Amino acid sequence: MLIDATKSSLLIVDVQERLLPVMAAGNGVVERSKILLKAAKALDVPIAVSEQYPKGLGHTVEILSQEIGNAPVFEKTSFSCWRDEGLRRHFTRHHDGGRPQVIIAGIEAHVCVAQTAIDLAQAGFGVFVAISHESGMRPLLGPSGYCCQAAERVIRSATPSQSKLSSNGARSWRA
Repeated sequence: MLIDATKSSLLIVDVQERLLPVMAAGNGVVERSKILLKAAKALDVPIAVSEQYPKGLGHTVEILSQEIGNAPVFEKTSFSCWRDEGLRRHFTRHHDGGRPQVIIAGIEAHVCVAQTAIDLAQAGFGVFVAISHESGMRPLLGPSGYCCQAAERVIRSATPSQSKLSSNGARSWRA
């Protein structure tokens, strides 16, 4: 599957004030995410942003907040964005409106990014993790980290067997 701008949306995951300083290569994630945001705007790709417990971890870093514009920012307390009701509704609307692909960038590679990618894939989305646009607290194995590689295998091996999400976001799968 190839990324199609007319069928995609962009999700920036948890690039927050108090979380970023403890991430390996966090500033690089910010700079590359800024490029992704500019490209998404130029191509009319809808953008969404998640913030993990902003009361404790702060909000999205200022440099990205400036690029986000009017994109919705969702506060969440679960690691996977798909498990947050607001984000689930947001992406379900996009899926049903003809945008079944999600491009993900952000923090942390082995937790929030990986769990979001796996959950979205299992729910029937085409998922693309921008590998050089994610980070974690520790440098992970290889450029993408073992968890994102595992998520990628799940995404590549899962083939949706129906064209619409069910009301609860579940989908039948065949490998």
